[in-house]
Amino acid sequence: MGSVTIASYTLDTLQIYFAWDDDLYTYLKEKGFGQSGYNRKTLPIIYSDNCESTTGIQERKRKYVINPKFFGKTYEELGWKQTDKETEPIIPSEKPKIAISLIDELLEFRIIPQVNGKEQYHLEYSTMAAFGGLYTNWAIPVLRIVDFQTLVSRLQELFTLSKNDFVDIPIYMEEKQAQREQMFFVKVPLCSYKFSIGEFQYAKDFLFMNGFTGSVPSLVFRNEPSFLEKMAPILKVGFVHTTEEQDFEFRKPQIALKVAQDKITTSLRGKRTKSKGIVAVEDPEENYFRVPARIFACSSLILLKKCLAGENSK
Repeated sequence: MGSVTIASYTLDTLQIYFAWDDDLYTYLKEKGFGQSGYNRKTLPIIYSDNCESTTGIQERKRKYVINPKFFGKTYEELGWKQTDKETEPIIPSEKPKIAISLIDELLEFRIIPQVNGKEQYHLEYSTMAAFGGLYTNWAIPVLRIVDFQTLVSRLQELFTLSKNDFVDIPIYMEEKQAQREQMFFVKVPLCSYKFSIGEFQYAKDFLFMNGFTGSVPSLVFRNEPSFLEKMAPILKVGFVHTTEEQDFEFRKPQIALKVAQDKITTSLRGKRTKSKGIVAVEDPEENYFRVPARIFACSSLILLKKCLAGENSK
């Protein structure tokens, strides 16, 4: 299987809600999580904020942050500043990367959580963990729009796209909600993915320091019948432009790559849930997803043309 490196970009933000998979929680609990050590019983979410890119500041106060003592670190080691609230430290700009490769006919997006020897994210409590099992969007890297435009241009150079490639590519809209901005998006099939909480060292240490024993599992999807019985994931490639008029902080236009899974099944402990992946112990620990390269290129080009035309007409 041939692999060609296409690009590598620094992300604006990264959010991965491992806490929203009920079977993952059950597996970890059965292996001791939450029953000794610090006795933390809720799984962390992965969150990064490249505030230097998004808002032009070097550091900012975050909410719902897990105290670094729960994964064996100090504020000083991490370069964080404490405030009067334990869960609201001031955190420097975080800059994880995403590496994009062409593997035969598939485009792979691989998250790089450690850059220059430093973990580029923090851990947060999920304020919506009780409902997260029925949420659809759960793994979300966000790119600067200029980087996404460069990527799409590169893909145009690699593929000869005809008019037929652009037939029947609809654009959908996610409505604005209290903690979610309005987003226009195209749907791209997912061929496979693997999300390993163990590749995020702080999260891995958090598990072991709170009672977990054994090998840390991943959430896995492959486009095969045994997986499709429980899941029907897609990638939402979305155009986002938050403004103060929408009651959000102003940011330049961005592209969100939302791994989404909307099929409802029953979890191992009998709860209605939207499975985020099949729980599996597989080496190596890694975080990536793969999509059909040509479909991604065509759909992304349509999204950019329509959304940027709308921006320019404002």
